[in-house]
Amino acid sequence: MDEDERLADYEQNAKEPRRWKIAAEGCFFAAVYLTKGQESILSKCAKKPSEYIFYSSSVLLDQQGHYLQGKCIELYVKCILIKSGVVQCVTKGGKLSKELQSHDLLKLFDKAHFSTTDSEKVTIRKLTEAVIFWGTYPVPVRVESWRPNVDGIEGFMPVWHWSPSDTENYFGLVSRLQETIGEV
Repeated sequence: MDEDERLADYEQNAKEPRRWKIAAEGCFFAAVYLTKGQESILSKCAKKPSEYIFYSSSVLLDQQGHYLQGKCIELYVKCILIKSGVVQCVTKGGKLSKELQSHDLLKLFDKAHFSTTDSEKVTIRKLTEAVIFWGTYPVPVRVESWRPNVDGIEGFMPVWHWSPSDTENYFGLVSRLQETIGEV
């Protein structure tokens, strides 16, 4: 394949909503597997794991599960942006456009004109942070995001606390995004 053919093929495939939807679904299923099947996964990883290994592995699986949840949401919203024509320039000069390189989920939701509740916005902010520094960078890009104060928690601060309402928000958002995308 010569360079012109490669560029044309790349640009054509980047514009296919189906590719974005399939990638989102892969992240969705992997996230469910990691966040729902932790005990099973951990029991297969070690015959007699120590309490520390179990705890640290559990935290790691949670982090990666939330990272994949964030990527799932990101890819579904980008699919909507492409399918709806809101983003018309998917690639530019052989590179993905800057607006599709963003991991800021709230900005992507706004660009897609996809309404979210205040509670969903809290979950979306958490997932944005998970995408940015649990899968992309090992620490946040800005110090302000490093271990913010969390109500009700003293001492060693987590990045944030994942609550049952965050899980409900996540599955609700996924359902609404899938419904909006429909068949591709």
